[in-house]
Amino acid sequence: MKKTKIVYLTLGLGIGLVISNILYSIFPNFKYIDLSESDIIERAQELGYVSIKEKIKAEEDKEEPEKSVELSSEELDESKAEAKDIEIKILEGDTLKDITRKLLDLGLIENEEKFILAVEEKDMDKNFAYGKFYLPLDLDYSEIIRLLTR
Repeated sequence: MKKTKIVYLTLGLGIGLVISNILYSIFPNFKYIDLSESDIIERAQELGYVSIKEKIKAEEDKEEPEKSVELSSEELDESKAEAKDIEIKILEGDTLKDITRKLLDLGLIENEEKFILAVEEKDMDKNFAYGKFYLPLDLDYSEIIRLLTR
């Protein structure tokens, strides 16, 4: 008598598990939401999360000292006459590749590899100053390197 109760109990539990699994597979209790990257970023911003790039940029904007260069009166007159200077902003953590890409994008250099070689020949790849610089379009590579390094 005891064995039959255990058999029926086991059989009942097994049948119950099978039926519940079938019901959950037919009627799942969850919903899939396909989110794009912009949706995820938007929701994260709503919750107060900030991307690393934004945080670094905000900190650099706060702490970035303005680079001041003393110009003679002759150079000052020339700089006023040339209103075609291009502004380049070099951040503290920028690598030679980053700086070269910025110069290329602004049209200050024509060839990325040649500029990198010119910088490495002068052994100035670690000597770039950071800040805002205003450069005319007609500078050669050595003049650009001289103006952007300390």
